[in-house]
Amino acid sequence: MDSTEINLQKDYDKVFPSRLRRLMDDAHISQQKLADYLGLKNRQSVAGYCNGRSTPDLESVVKIASFFSVSTDYLLGATDDPSPAPSAVDDLGLSPKAVQYLRTLHELTQIPPYDTRIFLLSYLLENSQFDLMLALCERYVKLIRTTPDPAFEGSADYIACADALKKHGFVISPPDIQANALFGEQITNLLRTVLDERAEHTGG
Repeated sequence: MDSTEINLQKDYDKVFPSRLRRLMDDAHISQQKLADYLGLKNRQSVAGYCNGRSTPDLESVVKIASFFSVSTDYLLGATDDPSPAPSAVDDLGLSPKAVQYLRTLHELTQIPPYDTRIFLLSYLLENSQFDLMLALCERYVKLIRTTPDPAFEGSADYIACADALKKHGFVISPPDIQANALFGEQITNLLRTVLDERAEHTGG
C-alpha cells in the first residue's frame, strides 16, 4: 500500500466520516437524500464527507446532527454519547447570556459571596410572589417606554376628562409618574417582603 492509499485510509477512518457512515447505514439514508436535506447540488459532497476527503462547514455539521437526532459533539468525536445534550436556552427560553451567567454562578458556589447568591436566586424563583413581581416589573418597563402624546394631552377631550376626574378626587398622571409610583409603592415593597421572608428562614 503506497502513501496515497495510506492517507486515504486514514481519512476514511477518522471519527466524523466513520460516524456519519454508521448513522446513514443504521437509518438507511442514501447520500442523495442527505445531500437534498443539506441543500447540496449532488451527492458527491456527501460522498466526500463519508470518505473523509472533505469536511462540511459548521452549519452543515449542525444540520447533520439535527437530521440524525444526535449531538454535534458525537459527530465530531468529543463524546461517545450520541444523545443530543439538552439546551437550557431552548428548554427554558432564556438568553444565552442568562444561561451562561447561571452556569458561572453555579461553578462559583464554593466561593463567597457566590456561595449564597445561587441559593438566594433559587429562593426568589421558588417564591409564589416572584411571578407577581415580574409582572409588576414588566408593567414598569412598559410605562417608562410610553411616550405621551402632547397633541392628545392638549386636546379639549383630554382636558374635559381630566377636569371631570379632578372633581371626584382623581388625577391623571403621565406614564413616568405612574412608573415611579409603581416602583416605589409596589415593586420595592414586594421585594422587601420576599427578602425579609428569606432572612427569617435563614435566621438572619
